[in-house]
Amino acid sequence: MALKMKLRNLLVLLCAVLVVTGAALVFLLRPQAIPGDSEIVAWVSGEPVTVGEFRFELNMNYAAVLTKAVNAGGKQGKRFWDTKISGIADKPVTPLEMLKTAAMGTSERRKIMQIWAKEKGLAAGAGGDISWNAFVDSFNKENLRRKNAASTNAPVYGPNQFTRKIFYNLDVSETEFQLKKAVAADYVPDEAELQHLYETDYRPRTYNPGNITVEVASLPKNNDDSLNTAQTLQNAVSGGEDMKGACSKFGAEYFNRGINLIHLPAMGFDQPVMAAIMALKPGSVTPVLEQEDSYLIFRCIDRQGEKYLSFEQIKPDIIRGLTDVEFDKQLADRMKDALRINEKVYKRINANFIKNNDVESGQ
Repeated sequence: MALKMKLRNLLVLLCAVLVVTGAALVFLLRPQAIPGDSEIVAWVSGEPVTVGEFRFELNMNYAAVLTKAVNAGGKQGKRFWDTKISGIADKPVTPLEMLKTAAMGTSERRKIMQIWAKEKGLAAGAGGDISWNAFVDSFNKENLRRKNAASTNAPVYGPNQFTRKIFYNLDVSETEFQLKKAVAADYVPDEAELQHLYETDYRPRTYNPGNITVEVASLPKNNDDSLNTAQTLQNAVSGGEDMKGACSKFGAEYFNRGINLIHLPAMGFDQPVMAAIMALKPGSVTPVLEQEDSYLIFRCIDRQGEKYLSFEQIKPDIIRGLTDVEFDKQLADRMKDALRINEKVYKRINANFIKNNDVESGQ
C-alpha cells in the first residue's frame, strides 16, 4: 500500500512538473506582442523616444536601408528582414538590425537637437514640449490652418497640405538652422586660421580663368604628311609669321574666336587640347594638338578676366564652413553616452512590426 502511495505521489508530481514546464514553454515561445505607439523604446539625455516616433524614423530610413541590403545580396521575400547578410558590417547582420540601428541613430540626433534648442530658447524648442505628440499636434494644426486659408482663398505658401515626412524634414532643418546661427553667434574664429584656409583650400576653388581670344589653325588628317605639315605651320607661327598667312600657305583652315574659359569643357575638345588652351598667355602658341580628325594650333591674341576671389570676399564662406564643423563637434559631444535603449521594447520591434505598422507603406 505504501508503495502504491509513493508511486501515486510521484505520478502527481511528474504531472505537475509537466504542466508547469509546458506553461513556461508556452510563455517563452509565444509570439512577442508588438509594442504600442505610447511605449518608450529609448531615452536620450533623459527625454523619451516613443515607439510612435521610432516607427516614423524606421519609415524615414526604410528606403535607404532596403536598397543597401538588396545591393549587398539580400533576397526580398518572407524571411528578408530576418536573414543575415555578410559584407556590410564586421559580422553578418539582418536588414532588420540595419534598419533599427539607422532609425535609432536619426532618433537620437533629432532628440539631441531638440533638447539643445530648448536649452537655447530657440523657436524650434522654445515651447518646452519636445515630445512626439507635440510634433504630431503641430503638424495637424498647420495643415488645418492651410486648409482653412485655402477655403477662403487666402494665400498659402507652399503646398495646401504637408505630408508628415515633408513637415518633419522642415522641422529638423529649421531646428538645425537655428542652432547653427546660435553657434555662429558664440564662435570667434582665429584670423590666422581663416587666412590659412583661404590660401590652402578656398582660394584655389574660386579661380575664374576668364576669357580668351585665339587664332586657330585646323589641318585635317587626310594624308600621311598631315602631321609634318602641321608641325611646319606651327614652327612658322612660333617664329613670328602671321597665322592667317601661314594657314593660307599650308592649306589649313583659319578662324579666330573668343572663348569663355569656364565653358571650355563643353566645347568638345580632348583633355590635352583643353589643358594647352588654358595655359595660353597673350602672344603664346600651342604645340601641334591632336583631335580625332584634325591637327590644331592655337595662338592667343588676348586674355582677360583671369582672377581669384579675394580673402574678404570669401571670408564669410570660410567662417560658415568652420561654424558647421563646430556645430558637428558640439552635437557629437552632446550625443556621447546620451542614448539608453529600453531593450524589452526594442527587442519586440521585429519583422512583424515592420510589416504591420506602415513602415513599408511610406505613410
